[in-house]
Amino acid sequence: MDALRAQMARQGYALPGLSAKERERVWYSLAGKRRRAQLTAMLQLDEDAIEALVASVRQERAQLSKRR
Repeated sequence: MDALRAQMARQGYALPGLSAKERERVWYSLAGKRRRAQLTAMLQLDEDAIEALVASVRQERAQLSKRR
């Protein structure tokens, strides 16, 4: 799951190969700051940089939600 959080932070909300339910599960764990220390280590970024990535994913998710 940590690898999926890191991938979503880097690539955005629409991870290929995941169902909508799986994407939401990864999103909630990412937005909920679960295992943030591990994510910081994987991405080699500080907390502020990760928060900026999460904000970007949040915007992408919101845009996709509006289209439905």
